[in-house]
Amino acid sequence: MNAITANDLKTQGIRSVEESVRETGETAITVRGKVRYMIVTPEKYDQLREAELAYAVREAKADIKNGRIATTSIAEHLKQVKPCRTK
Repeated sequence: MNAITANDLKTQGIRSVEESVRETGETAITVRGKVRYMIVTPEKYDQLREAELAYAVREAKADIKNGRIATTSIAEHLKQVKPCRTK
């Protein structure tokens, strides 16, 4: 994985990102030696989202196959859901 420092990003701008992303389609931005952010190309992002959605579909199908589904109405379900309280 390629990485650039926050300082390089600050001093060199987008050029440092473009150079770092060119090879693998992704790069990490480090702050004080720790990865804080990831930058990916739109194509790489689309691949990741597609994989994430495919995984969600597989999970849903497994839930249906194993009977882990609700058969109540939406109104009944909402009665069971506890409201979220915010401060």
